[in-house]
Amino acid sequence: MLARLRFASTALALVFAALPSHAQEGPYNVRVVLRAETKGQPSILQPADLRVQFAGKKIPVQRLEPLISNHSAKPVQVAILIDDGLRGSFGNQIGEIRQFAADLAAEHVAVGVAYMQNGRAVFGNGGFTSDPEVVEKQLRLSMGGAGISASPYFCLQDLIKNWPGDKTGPRAVLMITNGIDLYNGAPTPNNQYSPYVQAAIVDAQRAGVPVYSIYYGRFDNHPGFASFSGQSYLGDLADSTGANTFNQGSLNPPSISPYLKQFEKNLNESWLLSFQTGTRKLEQLKVDGAKGTKLYVQRLAQGTEATAGAVLR
Repeated sequence: MLARLRFASTALALVFAALPSHAQEGPYNVRVVLRAETKGQPSILQPADLRVQFAGKKIPVQRLEPLISNHSAKPVQVAILIDDGLRGSFGNQIGEIRQFAADLAAEHVAVGVAYMQNGRAVFGNGGFTSDPEVVEKQLRLSMGGAGISASPYFCLQDLIKNWPGDKTGPRAVLMITNGIDLYNGAPTPNNQYSPYVQAAIVDAQRAGVPVYSIYYGRFDNHPGFASFSGQSYLGDLADSTGANTFNQGSLNPPSISPYLKQFEKNLNESWLLSFQTGTRKLEQLKVDGAKGTKLYVQRLAQGTEATAGAVLR
């Protein structure tokens, strides 16, 4: 009897030894975009300047490099996601976006223009490119139809999940929209939380994509609580992904050029921060250090498969 028990115990030990140990999974790569804001020239950061905490634990920095660099193996891809329901006056901004895209192309940045249509991000011909002429052909007047985007956040999710470029390269998004989520019901003081906005935030955090935005009223512009709600959603999206949002209250700016220049400045003061973790769960991320510099990074992040080129280049 004792011999049988010993045999059974030995067999069970062999079985458990053969099972994969989830506690030993990883390491998984994490790459996020870190923005270092200063009043003067962009900061020159070093890994030793930063203290990184992931899931409450201190994590060493593996790599730190400028987001925009002529020496990068892969150029950063910037998606300009435009609400197709914007009012006709938005046509006055097309020339400024065209010049902005040309300026980015000269800085080793690939630009793609997409329009929000029925919950999707619809790109023009050419995809992401550093050719200003191709970007110019992607730009057009918005349709101006009421509710044509469905929800800006459905469109953002579609963009992130079906990114037409290189998903392993660094990415950023600039949304131009009023940010109102009509799928969440009528905006009221008691209805300022949208599960659709939160779902878009999680998708952006998982992908490591900062989402910037310019508030711009649509043809079916909504005053009052709706405008406040839209700006609040865009602000939460930006804060949660380490980005920035630009607005002039509920009014449309006569020119979005200052916002585009600020967005370009934000990109130039951003860094790719890479480290490793033993989990693929979405966990809290905190980065500080770098005296005299304000650091912005997404609030949550997760590890990805530690495969060649996926994160660390």
